[in-house]
Amino acid sequence: MSENQSILRKRLLYKATHRGIREADVLIGAFAKENIHKMVESELSEFDKLLDESDVEILAWAMDQSKITEPKYGAVLQQFCHFINQKLGGVKKLY
Repeated sequence: MSENQSILRKRLLYKATHRGIREADVLIGAFAKENIHKMVESELSEFDKLLDESDVEILAWAMDQSKITEPKYGAVLQQFCHFINQKLGGVKKLY
């Protein structure tokens, strides 16, 4: 892994765990902690773009309250939704 990817992973992990809404910190942060080291460069880029979205929008996608209309997030958003619903038992069950 290049030095730049290492720094990018650290920046994205910080960005995922310091969102502003505590629930988003916990949920998005848990996904990042478990998956960021497995992401390839294109997935890191998609995750970076995803983290630019509002917490409300990301959590609405995860709770299936909003249709995913942004193809620019590719597989990363699908992986996040799967993580929330399978690994954590879904957002509705957590809160």
